Amino acid sequence: MNGNVTEIRSRTAAAISTAEDAGLSIVVPFTTPKQTRAALKHAAEMSSGLNGTIRLIDAVAIPIQRPISEPQVNGKFLKRRLEEMAEETGMPVHVDIVYTRDRMECLSRCLGVHSLVVIALRSLWWPSFERKLARFLRRAGHDVVLISRDATRS
Repeated sequence: MNGNVTEIRSRTAAAISTAEDAGLSIVVPFTTPKQTRAALKHAAEMSSGLNGTIRLIDAVAIPIQRPISEPQVNGKFLKRRLEEMAEETGMPVHVDIVYTRDRMECLSRCLGVHSLVVIALRSLWWPSFERKLARFLRRAGHDVVLISRDATRS
């Protein structure tokens, strides 16, 4: 099952951002399972033939009432869910699980300078988390590719 999953890490955002490779790295933040699969598929198409890497980052928000070391969701469940998504791409994927208080700030800190981020969007007329995240990351100096989840259906 772990053929395409290069590494699964549960670390702090600072430790992940310093591990950024010098080559092409496409980052896919976990949003929802369907959207993340669509974004991973698009990232795999973008990086095929370019010798790049794909990083799947799941920033898990922990409520302030709980210690950061005691997430509400079982880590094994998160790991298995991300492994399955990474396997579907058929390409090597680095998987990071980060426990945080603020998802957007954490994702920004996990990224290297001017990272390429792929986010799939739902067709909604109101501002979604994904659109807010894309705007936040663009303002932080990252390159963001927005794809319509509906356009990626086969």
